[in-house]
Amino acid sequence: MKFSEQVVLGSTLVKFNSLTFLQHGCGCLIGMAGAASGEIMFDSPEGHERMRTMFPWLFGVRITQCPACNTRHINYATAISCVAHHVEDKSWTFDQALAYIRSIEPGEDVDPPDVVVPVWNRYHGVPA
Repeated sequence: MKFSEQVVLGSTLVKFNSLTFLQHGCGCLIGMAGAASGEIMFDSPEGHERMRTMFPWLFGVRITQCPACNTRHINYATAISCVAHHVEDKSWTFDQALAYIRSIEPGEDVDPPDVVVPVWNRYHGVPA
């Protein structure tokens, strides 16, 4: 499931709170996706690491800007957190936040092939 889809599903499971990853039935935009995964129930180092595993594109270093205030951020996760604060103060809507998330998330995930044959092996006749 795509990150944006998990945010939408998570919004039906927890109450929005931009200051909390996932605690006491509340969560930020990223926490909502964690709640929707069914694997993350509360704010913990394990929960944060699981989010990094599920959505590595969120946490990779990539200088980006918050579309609401143009503040520079080191990755998409911090930009989404900034957007969450704008949703909280009502300068942005939840729908605008979702549109931003959809604009930055990668396309559908494609399952990797079962067997990966290194290029060197293919050229030197080594069977897969």
